[in-house]
Amino acid sequence: AHHFTLHGEPSPVIHRAVSPNNVMVTYGGQVKVIDFGVAKAKGSLSRTSTGAIKGSHGYMSPEQARGAPLDPRSDIFSAGVVLHELLTGRPLFLRDSELLTFRGILRDEIRPPISQNPGVPRALSDVVMRALERSPSARFSTAAEMAMAIEAAIPALLYRAQQAAEVMGELV
Repeated sequence: AHHFTLHGEPSPVIHRAVSPNNVMVTYGGQVKVIDFGVAKAKGSLSRTSTGAIKGSHGYMSPEQARGAPLDPRSDIFSAGVVLHELLTGRPLFLRDSELLTFRGILRDEIRPPISQNPGVPRALSDVVMRALERSPSARFSTAAEMAMAIEAAIPALLYRAQQAAEVMGELV
């Protein structure tokens, strides 16, 4: 979606709601991001006509929480939140109210996953922390770049599609 073109012109689609509910593993072992219901193409507004911010509040990037213009790096931040939660077993930003959640996204300290789960490889923790940089320019430039960093960080721990399909077959 980040590389979508329309009439030959780049028109990246920003998902704006990457969260655990929108990441699925197929029976064939492929990982899919689903539900592009709040996605917007480049140049679209990030607020509704009433001024409400669209997206999954606990998974928004700082720029999305501020209502600023978005690019694919916003989704990279959100993917970093999901990965952080997978590695720690705890919500990263989700709080008791939207206000506290937004404050967490914008200002609270982001602790590395390894500090909460010593079993996380340091290299993977570092990848997550780069994805969670509050400044978009400090994050991975593309999702492909982030994927390559994950592969480099934990090559022996990655499941290929066939292995994931076998696990899905056992679970379902």
